[in-house]
Amino acid sequence: RDNDELMGLLHTNLERADLNRYNLEVFLSIAKLYRQNLEMLQTVERMHEALVGAEGARNTQPKNALANVDRALEHADAIQYSRNVALADAIATWEKSWFPRVAEANGRRYVHELDDVKDHLPDRTADMSYLVYRELMLPFGEWVEQVCAARDEYAQAHKLPLRKSRFDWKDLKPVYVPPAPEEDTE
Repeated sequence: RDNDELMGLLHTNLERADLNRYNLEVFLSIAKLYRQNLEMLQTVERMHEALVGAEGARNTQPKNALANVDRALEHADAIQYSRNVALADAIATWEKSWFPRVAEANGRRYVHELDDVKDHLPDRTADMSYLVYRELMLPFGEWVEQVCAARDEYAQAHKLPLRKSRFDWKDLKPVYVPPAPEEDTE
């Protein structure tokens, strides 16, 4: 609710602003990053519920169990997509007034020179991925791959289709993969 209120106020003031409009856009991009993080936690809960459903159906309804696991994996894709969209939005907003920092340009490479007084994360990355650094450090990708492997092992044992997609948690491109059409379950 607090994030809804904040975003509402930012949008309202953005419409009214004659001066400092860009500052409000920056605040809005930050609010969207926070919102994405909150939504990620809620989506992880939905993943848990889907996996509990899969556990309950695994012995008697293999198709239903697999559908629940697939739903959990689709939630993982949705988390990554929303993170990447929030990051892309922040980058697009912030680069209105910044020149992007890149790993290599005009024959020169970005090299981090460690400051002996302070050391903070934005200096260690050539891009703005530091905005989602904490999420990138989660072992979420490895966990999803383990779920995929267990899912395919179960599917193979029950002569059901294998999952063909890979999950790369570190990929920051906002590419949405729509969920497969739902099949009838037992």
